[in-house]
Amino acid sequence: MTQLNTFSVVVRIAVVTVTVPCFATTNDLERAILSFPEVSASEYRPDVAVASANALITAGEEAASATLEQVATSQRELNNSYQIAQKVCHLCRLLYRPKTASELLRPPRLGGLSGMPYNSMNASDWPDLPFAVVDDVPLSMSLGYNLAGKAELAKNYLAYCKTNGVFRTHLYPVPTSLVASNAFNKVLNSAAWKSLKWKDEGVGWHYDHNEGFVKEMLWQQVERMGKAPIQQK
Repeated sequence: MTQLNTFSVVVRIAVVTVTVPCFATTNDLERAILSFPEVSASEYRPDVAVASANALITAGEEAASATLEQVATSQRELNNSYQIAQKVCHLCRLLYRPKTASELLRPPRLGGLSGMPYNSMNASDWPDLPFAVVDDVPLSMSLGYNLAGKAELAKNYLAYCKTNGVFRTHLYPVPTSLVASNAFNKVLNSAAWKSLKWKDEGVGWHYDHNEGFVKEMLWQQVERMGKAPIQQK
């Protein structure tokens, strides 16, 4: 029996106290950005993501946005540049909220969500993609990106969020394994998840995804919270 088959029995998950990055001053903001985890669920950790986001929230919008722009526009090697651009964009996604309930912020244009039934993931049901924020726990709904073309520049997405959103002022509570697993269960039991079409097609596109496999892959982000985080260099 896999972890996936028992995800509803949350009491079986050990709540492990682990050390996550701590960013005490605004001088650590660049390190907080670079420490944001890869969004693919096999690498992602909600608690580490929260630690990075909270450092920027604590610093305030002016300092946070200035550092995000600095990191986004720094000259780096091509592969590293794309990874860091994703970190900036994903932090923006967690730091900026819509100005009104009727005006959702779009996700960064970094590619299609690999392995996910993207055509049935309506923005009204999934307003925080590539995350699902449940009980203030930012869970990844990503197995990675499929990019055909050129990704949106991180500085452009930051500018979009600053113009069309409002900066979050209250901190995310740091989730435990149990809290994250409960939030994940809520996603799987939600009407939004149950309405997903795992086999779908249209003009010029089609997909046939395995829901069980996707659940198992997404579940890894909760499992990883019981392990010590990888030390950032």
